Amino acid sequence: MKTVKQHINQRIRALLVSAAFLASIGSASAEVYVFWSFQTTESGTGGAQTLDVTSQSPGAFGSPTITQFADTGGATIGGGTGGATYIDFEGTTWTGSNGSSLPGHSISWDATGNTLFTGSGFTLSNLDLTGLSDLNMRFDIRSATAGGGTPPTTFASVEYQVDGGGWISTGVNSSWATGTTFVPVTLDFSSLSAINGLENVDFRFVFASGSKTGSTNHAIRLDNLEVSAIPEPSTLVLIGMFGLATLALRRRIGK
Repeated sequence: MKTVKQHINQRIRALLVSAAFLASIGSASAEVYVFWSFQTTESGTGGAQTLDVTSQSPGAFGSPTITQFADTGGATIGGGTGGATYIDFEGTTWTGSNGSSLPGHSISWDATGNTLFTGSGFTLSNLDLTGLSDLNMRFDIRSATAGGGTPPTTFASVEYQVDGGGWISTGVNSSWATGTTFVPVTLDFSSLSAINGLENVDFRFVFASGSKTGSTNHAIRLDNLEVSAIPEPSTLVLIGMFGLATLALRRRIGK
């Protein structure tokens, strides 16, 4: 015959195993996403360029927006023809030529003649990170030249702000190769704990200027921007509460 103490201990072990199993499932599938394909059709042969959100995990990130800008270097915002093929978090394939022609659309900037990309880039605004942490971002980029010099291979700055309170460096950056095809780039903001759980977060990405030899044309195309984050581990909180209750119960039995 099992004693009452042995029976309770057996039940506790079973519950802990079940709770740990459920937590592992939750953590493995917990990421949430928001994605921009910058095109209105999956085939990329029809439709047009768009800055609207393509797909989004239910209830995650609020209503974020992307805005392009071109400033002091004289570059202009382009038409965005051409893109990279990518399979998004929902398993949808967005087709691109991997170059500057259809199929596919992207967001783009052009620096013709003697102009540069100084002050050009984009903002990602109104991210609602309530209950979220470990933010990550990925995109495909094509930084090409039609002549001499080197188009941008990195950002001059990557900044964030909360509630419009002023731009602060994220301390995060990346680099990419130049060429006539798109290359994938990732930015890991998981160490930026200052934004975790906040409701109104903006990011600003400003390209490096690049350099030119004489008068020539450079172009940047950016496609398939996907942002991911991890919800707060509420299941782990429940496990922690259960653990405290277990300790209390053990102490009572041991008396």
